[in-house]
Amino acid sequence: MVGTVTGFARKELPITYLGAPLYAGRLKYFFSDDLIGKIRNKVAGWKGKLLFGGGRVTLVKHVLTSIPIHILATLELPKTVLRRIYSIFADFLWGNSQWGKRRHWVRWQKICRPVEEEGLGISLLEDFGLSLRLKGFWRVISDSSLWSAFFGAKIFKGVHVALGSGDISFWPDNWVVVGPLIDYVDNALEVDSDLLGKDAVDEVGSWRLDLLNRIDSDEVRQSIVQGGFAMSGTDDVMVWTVASDGCFTAKSAWNEFVTLQVQRPGIEPIIYRDLFLFRTLASFLNGISLQKLGCNAELIVDEFGEKLLEELDYTLEARNIEDFLENFKNDPTVKIPRVYKKLSGPHVLVMEWIDGIRCTNPQAIKEAGIDVNGFLTIGVSAALRQLLEFGFFHGDPHPGNIFAMRDGRIAYVDFGNVAVLSQQNKQILIDAVVHAVNEDYVEMANDFTRLGFLASGTDVLPIIPALEAIWQNSSGKGLSDFNFRSVTGKFNQLVYQYPIRIPERFSLVIRSLLTQEGICFTLKPDFKFLEVAYPYVAKRLLTDPNPALRERLIQVIFKYGVFTLRHFRKDLDVYLFK
Repeated sequence: MVGTVTGFARKELPITYLGAPLYAGRLKYFFSDDLIGKIRNKVAGWKGKLLFGGGRVTLVKHVLTSIPIHILATLELPKTVLRRIYSIFADFLWGNSQWGKRRHWVRWQKICRPVEEEGLGISLLEDFGLSLRLKGFWRVISDSSLWSAFFGAKIFKGVHVALGSGDISFWPDNWVVVGPLIDYVDNALEVDSDLLGKDAVDEVGSWRLDLLNRIDSDEVRQSIVQGGFAMSGTDDVMVWTVASDGCFTAKSAWNEFVTLQVQRPGIEPIIYRDLFLFRTLASFLNGISLQKLGCNAELIVDEFGEKLLEELDYTLEARNIEDFLENFKNDPTVKIPRVYKKLSGPHVLVMEWIDGIRCTNPQAIKEAGIDVNGFLTIGVSAALRQLLEFGFFHGDPHPGNIFAMRDGRIAYVDFGNVAVLSQQNKQILIDAVVHAVNEDYVEMANDFTRLGFLASGTDVLPIIPALEAIWQNSSGKGLSDFNFRSVTGKFNQLVYQYPIRIPERFSLVIRSLLTQEGICFTLKPDFKFLEVAYPYVAKRLLTDPNPALRERLIQVIFKYGVFTLRHFRKDLDVYLFK
């Protein structure tokens, strides 16, 4: 009767509806025969012999992988079906010869890696399908229909909500981003799960202390009090925190997938063997090294090996990431990826995926509309904060480890190589910058001794004229002409002429500054590194609450009662407050 009235035909399951199979019971692989047939027919219509490799990649990436999108958005295809589809893709990609199919030299999963990881950037269907199904999930929890309200109340809990009117549940709902507050309470059974956010404030609009005191985590309490959470006249809204505009997209879900860093099996014995060979060779070069460099060659290998072995410890790298996150937690211009320690270990590291543009691709950064000058200024300030404020800095900031985010932020990855500067060394570095600006070459030479470049008791008088010549030639007409590469090149000559030894931590400082200066010049050839760097140093001297640093400021700027910061006597206000 229904068929007569509606005109619908009656069929037995399984059937295909809107391109997707409808079935009862388990999803069997032969339900996808129509899909596989469509892919085979599409490939058969192309003249494979007339296509070069780049054309094949483009067709796989943009045509073949788009055929199953509708099914992927609704179903999780069996692995058998995926293997059949990947086999068709691979056969087409590698092509045929007069003797039949060509050999597939690389596994399909490796081909699907990002281009930066030596893949072709083709999407894995199971991963892309997951991001599409997450979009359906987002519609369920964010739509206002009766259907989505039913499933949202029945299935989905702990959704991140942007606080507005305060009609959310104070304890069970995730409105503080870190998760439901009920997870941070000793006895969850004793809390009022029906308490609304708007009822958790007192008469003057402050959060009730009796509720905050029940939260065990100091960090969570501080995030509530200091995080800007406050009631407003607007509605509470659900926010997809991955996207800058708070709206869910399949692309943002795709980019939210983690990055997995796995150590090559058996690499440690190989590195230990190579270090042993290097050290044995260095023992034969000690005489030359002591004569030319003033230091033991074996000691150089030991320092190199120590840093190399640190990079093999992914547990240590996870701690380094957490330290960077803590240092930059209040800096909205710097992005540090989250690390998932519960999923990580000594040989595996799981981190948040960074959706940015590597500095290896300056053209893409410019085409993305990013303010290059602003981005570089942020990068210089972040580097100086690491050196002079935290004393904990990234030791390998090459262009592949630095990303430009599309909102102008800077992001760092690969924290296996970091270094630490003591408070004393940070203060001496600041002294050295001001001594250089003031052209006080005697104190610059003494800074070398205090920093460990010269042995204690070394006569610095012969070095002073050489330092003056290097600085005068490198600074040119003024500080705006200064660059680290030129001064480092000239300084390297001093290493062979005087008993100078560069401590390992400062070799990382020098490499870090040179690398980041190189990135600046690549993105903007006329960028003035020191014009950005010096105002930060000056502000730090004038505003740092450390009494010892304040005392050093007086000693450095006022020598014998005379104001000696002569290069910025006229322009100090401009540099500090522009």
